[in-house]
Amino acid sequence: MAHILRSILDLLSPRACHICGKRLAVTEEEICGVCNWHLPRTHFVENGEDNELARLFWGRFPIEKAASLFFYKPHDEPSQMIYDLKYHGKEHLGVWLGSLLAKEGKEHGFFKDIDAIIPVPISFGRKWKRGYNQSEKIARGIHEVTGIPVNTKALKRIHFSQSQTHLSASERIENVEDAFCLKHPEDVAGKHVLLIDDIITTGATISSCAKELQKAGDVKFSVMSIGFTKG
Repeated sequence: MAHILRSILDLLSPRACHICGKRLAVTEEEICGVCNWHLPRTHFVENGEDNELARLFWGRFPIEKAASLFFYKPHDEPSQMIYDLKYHGKEHLGVWLGSLLAKEGKEHGFFKDIDAIIPVPISFGRKWKRGYNQSEKIARGIHEVTGIPVNTKALKRIHFSQSQTHLSASERIENVEDAFCLKHPEDVAGKHVLLIDDIITTGATISSCAKELQKAGDVKFSVMSIGFTKG
């Protein structure tokens, strides 16, 4: 029945691939099979303990494993999905991308022993303007596949200086220094948490979050994002 309803809806209102713009088949979601096949995947989920993203955090905090779905390059076709998620109100894309990442990670046992998912918080003003936190949408998609609870209360963003987009590596670190506040240490003490962001470039934002969460005591971290900007 669901398949029939989807067929009728697609006939009345055809869905298009978010990357190439071609019409989606009934069995396809958000992007077509060709674009999915050519998505520049990192394959980090296959070895979460030692990859380019995980090594970015070595020595910063106790990182267990890390993975991103694809290599992010501004203005290329796959990056349009994240742009649409953040700036064009396509919040459903976050959930779908999160579930896609989770399905691939689950195949390789990435989520073993993880207790909670914590999306990187955004400022109140930015969330009010956008209507949602894109990292929370990604986290919800991961939750739908894994069942791991999402915690949006343990960490709060207490200030926002400017976007990280056009800053240098050192400026990014300074920009998010002391930007977050631990609100409920009892929620994360002694636990293994999965930090979620949409794009990771220098790792400054994730590191600032982890630094604050470590105050709870005996916290282990894993990290996931949709995009990873290769250095």
